[in-house]
Amino acid sequence: MPNTDKIILASGSPRRKDMLEAIGLDFDIMPADIDETPFKKEKPRDYVIRLAIEKAKVVAQKYPDAIVIGSDCTVALGRRIYGKPEDETEGREMLKTFSGRKHHVMTSVCVYYKSKAYTAMTDSKVKFKPLGKKDLDMFFRNPDNWQGAAGSYKIQSLAGGALVKEVQGSVTGIIGMPLAETINLLRTVGVDI
Repeated sequence: MPNTDKIILASGSPRRKDMLEAIGLDFDIMPADIDETPFKKEKPRDYVIRLAIEKAKVVAQKYPDAIVIGSDCTVALGRRIYGKPEDETEGREMLKTFSGRKHHVMTSVCVYYKSKAYTAMTDSKVKFKPLGKKDLDMFFRNPDNWQGAAGSYKIQSLAGGALVKEVQGSVTGIIGMPLAETINLLRTVGVDI
């Protein structure tokens, strides 16, 4: 491993933490506090890459010798970015929009080391089954199914998975951090993983 004190995950996401622990990485957690508002006319792909870099960079400024991992995940339909819903009403509207349709889940990861950003991104397609009122009522009974999730669902939950008809792309990317790409970036900066 490079001459560094630590590896830091610049995220408070329990899913990202679990994934990095699953591959045996030893790291600290230091969530980055940044403004996640999209720029005017910013494309979803550009948005998700920018946020992953900004998250990693903000933490790296405090720990310049650390390897910092930033990641961001967004859901997009066309050019529209769907972030985390403010409340159940907004969440229901998002899922109604996705009902019976394909949307994109774009996830970017940035490994920031020695003032250099190494990035990768996955763009996965998720198709929902047609959703009726009963599907939505069942799903929104439990706030854990949608709160804090881009696009108002977590595919790794059983209830979230029940909405999905088809997936193309990186499953770990859809969950919140593309693991194959993350491992490759960590190896690029000399982490023995």
